Amino acid sequence: MAAADRLLLPPDGLTEARDSADRFFGLGALKEALAAAALAPLAEAKRSILERLRSFAETGDMKRCGGAFADDVSLVLVRRK
Repeated sequence: MAAADRLLLPPDGLTEARDSADRFFGLGALKEALAAAALAPLAEAKRSILERLRSFAETGDMKRCGGAFADDVSLVLVRRK
């Protein structure tokens, strides 16, 4: 990793979150969310990624699971100084 590079280690629960049509959030949406937050501080980038995920899954997995995600959505995001 070069200086200022970021590394995201997502669990499968993040990419496998489903919407109301039973579609996965997927790697494409995760890459888009990470790119949109690329210049933000890490805490803000994490918040932004999780907000996109919540928006996506709120009528799917989260509705079926009483407001919680169906699987783990822990997120490790690091930046090299």
